[in-house]
Parts: sequence; C-alpha cells; structure tokens
Amino acid sequence: MAKRIERVNKSVKEVLEDLVEGHREAAITGPAGAAKYLARTLEGQQSLPNAVKAVAYDLLAEARAMLQDWEGVE
Repeated sequence: MAKRIERVNKSVKEVLEDLVEGHREAAITGPAGAAKYLARTLEGQQSLPNAVKAVAYDLLAEARAMLQDWEGVE
C-alpha cells in the first residue's frame, strides 16, 4: 500500500505571516491589487483560522475604502 502524503499544518502565526506578506506584495500595484488578492484568498481558503480571517477582512475593508468601493464594506 502506498504511503499517504502527510498534510502540512501551519500555526495561526505562520498563516497570518503568509497573508500579510502576500498582501504586502499585492499592494505594490495599489489598493486594487491588494483587494483582489484578499478577496481571492478569502474565497479560496475555506480553512483559514478566524483570527486570520478577521485581519484579512480588515485589510480588505481598508483597500476598498481607498478605492472608495463601498459595496460589501460594512
């Protein structure tokens, strides 16, 4: 029987660091790039820890505010 590939489990701190680094890189192109990165991350990552989701939504709201895109910002 083939050996199963073990899933890599990151700590909340590591996941947060990855999110912030990705946001920083995406923000180089401006708030539109940052908002796009965060929206895709939140859509694609169903298993993000709640603490990381809170930071992601905060950064997304900030980016949308800079764009004056008030739809979805509550």
